[in-house]
Amino acid sequence: MRCAKALFRLSGLCLAAAAGLTPGDAAAQNRDACRAAQLVSAVGALSIRAADGRGVDVAGPQWLCPGDTITTGADGQATLRAPDAQSTPTAAAFEFGASIRLDANSSLVIPPERGAQGLWLQRGELYFISTVRSLFTIRTDHVTAGIDGTEAVIAHLPGAGSVVAPIEGDIALNGA
Repeated sequence: MRCAKALFRLSGLCLAAAAGLTPGDAAAQNRDACRAAQLVSAVGALSIRAADGRGVDVAGPQWLCPGDTITTGADGQATLRAPDAQSTPTAAAFEFGASIRLDANSSLVIPPERGAQGLWLQRGELYFISTVRSLFTIRTDHVTAGIDGTEAVIAHLPGAGSVVAPIEGDIALNGA
């Protein structure tokens, strides 16, 4: 009866309990709806922190939400893929058809606003590749780089500087 009353107060936890789900399962279902980017592979130490500061379980391929921070350890590496246009027409963190490899000792933030383009590399190195030439925006503490191409490497060491190296395409730098 208490759960039924809570339904009228829009309690998502009671809805999840009525469906036989734990609060963690309900959170996972909400994360599946985010589709800002997909973690498709992870090797070594890796952590994900949601925008509200909660830790997120890393369990196989999973969707990332706006505001998530992905951090790799000394032996860690992660590959992210942009969702396809049919499944997520406006929520992608970067262009459709693109992938990003986040290397060891790196930290990357998915933009907190749905549909906002560009990622924030807090530290470390990432490799961007796209099947189609597209505009990709990455920012660090030192620079915002617009990459118009299919391949680039970006590295950032807080307090020391950033390197943006297009492998194919052009770059436009702001704040360098």
